[in-house]
Amino acid sequence: MKRFWSGLVVLGILGLGVGVYYLLIHTRKVPQRHAIPNRPTAVEVVAAKTTTEPMTVSATGVVIPARTVTIFPEVTGRIVYQNPKLIPGGRFRKGEVLVRMDPRDYDLALKQQQARVVQAKMELARERGLKEVATREWKLIADEVKPTEEGRKL
Repeated sequence: MKRFWSGLVVLGILGLGVGVYYLLIHTRKVPQRHAIPNRPTAVEVVAAKTTTEPMTVSATGVVIPARTVTIFPEVTGRIVYQNPKLIPGGRFRKGEVLVRMDPRDYDLALKQQQARVVQAKMELARERGLKEVATREWKLIADEVKPTEEGRKL
């Protein structure tokens, strides 16, 4: 019996919902059509003038530089001066000094290389002297020893 009453309640709710649906559909008012007046757009035309006033522009996006420069030092050392404009986005003129390095490391490296050049010249002079000695020795023993092809190359 309980099932009967609960089924009857469900059917009653469904019937009530269908009845309200048909009532809303058949009693609705159809909206009337109105003609929309043709309104002109309000525009004010002003001649453009150049001025020097500061302007703030708000925008979003990614800023990409026109040119990217990477600086690689050819010598090592401590930087003793840096141009204040050496920042991301900074601009320079041709010939403008970007950084100055401590010249002590460079001067030391230069002196070491100059010493190597002097040492190489001394070794070359020594080898030339040894060549002269070897040439004289070959002349002295040329009658006694038959030189080989390798001996001539030496």
